[in-house]
Amino acid sequence: MTRWTRATVATLCGGCRRHIAVGEPLLLLRVTAKIEKRRCEICGGGAPPDLPREIERATPPPVDMTPLGLLPLNWSRTPGEEG
Repeated sequence: MTRWTRATVATLCGGCRRHIAVGEPLLLLRVTAKIEKRRCEICGGGAPPDLPREIERATPPPVDMTPLGLLPLNWSRTPGEEG
């Protein structure tokens, strides 16, 4: 599967080793479920004109810590209070 997106972190092209800065067009080639190849705009053949200008950011879902046996911290204490 291939898709065009914008780089969320600075990285290198897997074809020509060119530096890809944050926000530049980036072609992601999914080889397997865990392996993605990255290509710059030159190696990928040019980004589509309808590529959004903003960077796509997926917000991670909140992690519930109670199944791990960890209780939320109590921030209501005043400094210097024991216990």
